[in-house]
Amino acid sequence: HRDANGRPRVPALREIKENIPKIHHKSVSISTTTRHLHGYGYKNVLRQSTHTLTSDEKEQRVQWAKKHKYDDLNNTIFIDESLFQLFRNTVRR
Repeated sequence: HRDANGRPRVPALREIKENIPKIHHKSVSISTTTRHLHGYGYKNVLRQSTHTLTSDEKEQRVQWAKKHKYDDLNNTIFIDESLFQLFRNTVRR
């Protein structure tokens, strides 16, 4: 199962807990699973919600696409403002 963006779905904590006995033939509690995942650097986070585009924003995107429809994109660098963590940051903000 993949989300609309093509990224593989991340298993839920309960799914991880249920799969451990299948692999290691031992049962573990949710709290033990959580503690070990936190020990490996995983965090509990909620997905940030995104706002729905207004009709003006949709129109601006259509106009931009029409304006740049015939651009030569061979020398274009596409960037976004996504934040990627390349190294583990031990400082909490």
